[in-house]
Amino acid sequence: VNWLKLRGASALVASEDLWLEVTIDGESLPAIAAPARYWFPAYTAGAKDFDTLVMAVKEGAASLLAMPYGKGLSVAAHNRGSKPIEKVAISMSVDRASDRTKDDYRGRMRLRGIFEPAGSPQSQLCRQLGKGRWVALIYDQPAGASTGIASCKVDGRDCPGWPMADLDAFWGKPGEGQNFYRALSGRRGTLAWRYLVLEPVSFESSLELVPTSGSQLGNRLALFYVAP
Repeated sequence: VNWLKLRGASALVASEDLWLEVTIDGESLPAIAAPARYWFPAYTAGAKDFDTLVMAVKEGAASLLAMPYGKGLSVAAHNRGSKPIEKVAISMSVDRASDRTKDDYRGRMRLRGIFEPAGSPQSQLCRQLGKGRWVALIYDQPAGASTGIASCKVDGRDCPGWPMADLDAFWGKPGEGQNFYRALSGRRGTLAWRYLVLEPVSFESSLELVPTSGSQLGNRLALFYVAP
């Protein structure tokens, strides 16, 4: 998949009622299941004709992250709210494998996401097991609280340079609490995002982003490319 686009009013991502689920290769569980606003955080910001390296906003909002698959892919939209949601459409651009490329496509890492709601028993900012690369974190900061990073553990070992008292440095604007938009990061209100596609954190067996003690964790979506 070259891109996945959501068409409809910008109000679709004003709440967390509309969820998108992507299932690949005939698996029983979705590879990614999360509210639409975490799929397209720049669209949440109300931006128009806004393009980044990973997102485009024009006649809808598109995620430009590659989504390899080998045995098929399906997208489902679910309304988890109490009111009807009207005029929703999803479209995709697909680069189909040929006889020459099918073995390459079959072996590529799959894009997977882990959405954790605030109050989840998961105590890490994000965590993934297996072999892969961490490529994004989209985070809804709880109002009146702060979140910091105690460590980033790759294959059980601490990586230098990661501890920080709050997440401003991670989003790319240390000490700046206002809204901003960059090629790979941004913030709108309490929602912030950063894509690590130019500097992914690779791991062989595990990755854990550990928050500072006492951090109050909000809703968050972590995206990884994971070996099939």
